Amino acid sequence: MTIQTIADAVGVTQVLYRGRSNYLFKALDWWCQHLGPDRPLIDVTTEDVDEGIRVLMETPAFQFKRGLGVIAGQKQRSNGTINRYVGSLATMYKLLRLHRRLPRSFASPSSRV
Repeated sequence: MTIQTIADAVGVTQVLYRGRSNYLFKALDWWCQHLGPDRPLIDVTTEDVDEGIRVLMETPAFQFKRGLGVIAGQKQRSNGTINRYVGSLATMYKLLRLHRRLPRSFASPSSRV
């Protein structure tokens, strides 16, 4: 299977991933929406990841309120949460390269962030 778009990469990652992370797919869905699901995977650059980090830092985190459900909160996301989002993107690239869905020479854009 040839992976061309970010949406394809997220879908293949959901099939291949065997870990215990409970946030990986939520974070990858966020990256897919932020970068654009039809964008070619090889066109994602380090600057795009930096821009995503900036957006994550500027938007407030969600919180659960009884009776209201999940709503936009008042607090910013923590540094650990932002690192998990970047780590999820790095995991996707690593997993795709490990299962030979990407060329071995492909450099992940999240490696120099």
